[in-house]
Amino acid sequence: MSSASQSISDDTVNVQRRKRGPKYNNLWPLALAPLFPGIVIAFRKQPVLRTRLLFGTAALVLVGAHHSGMSTSIGTK
Repeated sequence: MSSASQSISDDTVNVQRRKRGPKYNNLWPLALAPLFPGIVIAFRKQPVLRTRLLFGTAALVLVGAHHSGMSTSIGTK
């Protein structure tokens, strides 16, 4: 009986512990931020292509950030 109660208390202790430190999964949109000025500089003479690339990159970053936020919020519940 003692070993059963000890294993239950060990399980509850392990569940209550949380990882400390930054969540790198949430920081990846910040790593993509330098793409925007790079696109503007690189495609300065092609405004149509520049606009399409900017909106496409922004859409990918927003979708990825939303997915990243949703996956971490589901994982913490």
